Formats: sequence, structure tokens, C-alpha cells
Amino acid sequence: MTTQRDRFIDAMTKAAELAGDADFGKASAGVYTDNEAELLSLVPAEEHPILAFLAFLQDGNANRTALAVLLEDRLVLVWTYGAFGRKKGSTVIPFSAITRLEFSETSSSPSFGGNPEISIATDRLWNLAIPPKGTPLAVDVRDKIALAIPAAG
Repeated sequence: MTTQRDRFIDAMTKAAELAGDADFGKASAGVYTDNEAELLSLVPAEEHPILAFLAFLQDGNANRTALAVLLEDRLVLVWTYGAFGRKKGSTVIPFSAITRLEFSETSSSPSFGGNPEISIATDRLWNLAIPPKGTPLAVDVRDKIALAIPAAG
């Protein structure tokens, strides 16, 4: 029987394959482990994540290492912060709430290390850098979100 955890592992494996980097998969798994309880509360057991991957989230003036989980109708982000990563943060971005989606092959933010960047506008702006550079992962994520956003008007 496939467990919810197995589904997340499959989604991280798919992302690591797109990234062409096993270490990226290991780094994603580390962020998953730190945030597993929060993720399991946000993603019902019957859902199958499409991709799950490490991303850098710009949160106000701070940058967070997050796990992004791409589902059919939304993007879930979870992260830890504070001393020893004891505080948790999360958000769910329904694709129906997205008003603008922008993509750059190279982030202009020095803290994002030149990785590809996706900006998602809802009632606020979410900036995500998706490592590693030069791989199809970020483009694939952008395309999947773009296809799922309801047509305007």
C-alpha cells in the first residue's frame, strides 16, 4: 500500500530527475523531514503531489529555504525559520487565486544566487527561486502552473 509519505518521496524523486541532481533530491528530502507534520496536515492523504522540491522563498526581507509541493490545483509551501528552525511557516496558493505569473531564467536577487525565479501574484507577491540553474525543473513548474491557472475574463 502506498502511503502519503511515499507519494511525497515519489514527487521529490521526479523533481530531482528533472533537476538531474541526486544531491538536490537529498536536500529536498531534508526540508520535507523538517516540515513533514505540517505538509501532511495541508495535503490530504488521497492527493498525489505532482512535484515536490526545494525552493528559496523571499518572505519580506528574509529568505527562507522551503519545500514547494505542486498539486493539481494549488502550490503548497512550507518552511522553518528562527533559532534552530523551531518556527514553522506555510501557505497554500490556489491556482484560481493567481492574478499574475512571471518567470525569469536568472533571478535578479543576489540572495537567490542567479537561480531561475518564479513570481506568483495573488493577494500578495510570492517570489521563489528554484535551483539548480540550467535545468528543466523551473520551466516545468512554471508551465504546469500556467496551464492550471483559469483563463482571464
